[in-house]
Amino acid sequence: MRQRASQLASLDGLSRAAFHMARDLSQNSRSGLTVRTLAKKLDLPEAEIEYLVDVNDALFYTDLTKVKLAPGGAALVQRVEDGLESRGNVAYIRRAIKDMTGPAMRDLEERLGLIQIGQRKAVGDALVDIAYTYPESVVEYVARRGFSEVAQELFDIVWQSNDGMMPVSALLALHGGSEQAAEKALWELFSGFALFEMFRFDSEDRLIRMAGLLAEVRDWRKKERAAESKELRLKPVETREVTSVDCRGLALTRCLIRLVAAIAAKPPRLRTDYELWRQDHRRLTTVMDENAEPNLDDCVRMANWVDWIAEVDSELRAADLDRLIEMSWAERHRELFHRLTELRTTAPLHLLTPLWEELQPGAWYAVTDFVDYALRYSAGSEQPVLWGSGSRYRYIYPSARSGVEYTITRSLEEVFHWLGVVDRAEASGQSVFRLSELGRWLLIGDADIEDAPVQAEDDVELIVQPNFEVVVPDLDADPLLTVPLERFAERQGAGRAGVYRLTKEAFTRAMQAKEDPDQFVAFLVTHSRGDTLPENVLKTIDEWRGGIKRVRVRTLQVVESEDPLVIAELLHQRKLSKYLRTVDPHKIAAYSTITKKELMNLLKKEGYVLE
Repeated sequence: MRQRASQLASLDGLSRAAFHMARDLSQNSRSGLTVRTLAKKLDLPEAEIEYLVDVNDALFYTDLTKVKLAPGGAALVQRVEDGLESRGNVAYIRRAIKDMTGPAMRDLEERLGLIQIGQRKAVGDALVDIAYTYPESVVEYVARRGFSEVAQELFDIVWQSNDGMMPVSALLALHGGSEQAAEKALWELFSGFALFEMFRFDSEDRLIRMAGLLAEVRDWRKKERAAESKELRLKPVETREVTSVDCRGLALTRCLIRLVAAIAAKPPRLRTDYELWRQDHRRLTTVMDENAEPNLDDCVRMANWVDWIAEVDSELRAADLDRLIEMSWAERHRELFHRLTELRTTAPLHLLTPLWEELQPGAWYAVTDFVDYALRYSAGSEQPVLWGSGSRYRYIYPSARSGVEYTITRSLEEVFHWLGVVDRAEASGQSVFRLSELGRWLLIGDADIEDAPVQAEDDVELIVQPNFEVVVPDLDADPLLTVPLERFAERQGAGRAGVYRLTKEAFTRAMQAKEDPDQFVAFLVTHSRGDTLPENVLKTIDEWRGGIKRVRVRTLQVVESEDPLVIAELLHQRKLSKYLRTVDPHKIAAYSTITKKELMNLLKKEGYVLE
């Protein structure tokens, strides 16, 4: 409800006691209250009550023996109470629209260009979308939604202010126009939710009438000014403070390759819930480092993501083992890096690539500082949007809304660290990291394998002895080389050097599992010292291959009869004989090249009764 400009002006500087008196009068009957009653209710001297009535003649007057509110005073008190509770935020907009009268609602719908959509919540959503999607959206809203010229001038003064909030008396003084016209323009802005009327008591308990921007806009501008005052630059921490350095290098790839080798040698079984059987889980745990991070389940998922293993018939099996064996450690690691960084749970490389280049070689940086820097850097090309969670709204950058802050932090602590892209440590109680040489090489898309900063790989040569023992000098050199030995030979003992014994039983079991003996012999020749095998070993393996008893188990579909003459007749009939052959001349004949249904129809047609 609109009040006279003189009444609104009288509110500035109104004491708290005078406001409480006006509130008590508005809550009582129209007949007013005596000075004595007011003094008792407010715990004030009667002389002070009389003084407040005299100095606030625009709000109070005396009618014989009672003090009364001036016309429109009750509505004015309600307006002040609403302003005292208001923060001028999105929640206030929704609450105010809910309590609007019909004419005020129609005026707002007309300003927004809505055709009586009916629901007040929908009107509030439309207003927020039109006027406050971005912090600057309200400027365009005031300029294009039918606000008067005076209203636009007043809004510009508030918009240009430092805090986005100022006393109405100061606003009117800066404008310098007619007080009546200015109050009318302010009502336009308040009713259109471009500015918000708020009342506050100052340190001297004097009432101040304020006009301000939306609280979320004010908070955003304050945050941006604070950010602009800080220098947007990454600073390394002091190296002498760094402790507990953890460098991974190729550790994750070596761990996954050991896992793939163990799975290739003996495929583990999967339960119906796709979890490993307990025995297989326990067996595969032995190939992991003690207290390894990531754990076995995470490593299985990673190997599956990179297509080094696959689920086949309720088992986990190695996929394309020959390709993996031919790859160098650097090639394997780079493939793992590219596949893992494509996951949604990993921070996007396009966001971090410009930031990696700013990191000084060998310098340590705080994780929290880097994440803040990354968000502020990415926000440079983004427009902040209004985002709500429950009843709380704020302006944030879309990247922050999508959880990039959490994703970057987790990636630095997990995937990038596990892959050796970054080294982790601690400095003065905070988590720090540095970009490793391996990380710089991985982040260069066209980097040559020869330039990979990894330890030179020694060619592993198998020692095949005449006593049928195969010695692997270093099991950690390339675990995949032991997979054929695990299949065709028996492991002897444990240790850093592996010893396998070739036996006919193991050789037979491998062939029963449909392993190719020719590929195994070629593998031994390729990787054995001197590229040759002892003559007796090669000759014995040939004897094992030649002495294998091979059989085929097949399923036959047959026609039976208790009468031998019926079987004989079937075998000699022109229409049936081409499908049948003798299994038992007296009772059974097998059929082929014809389906069971077609044969049954043919037998019925020839007059046979099927049992």
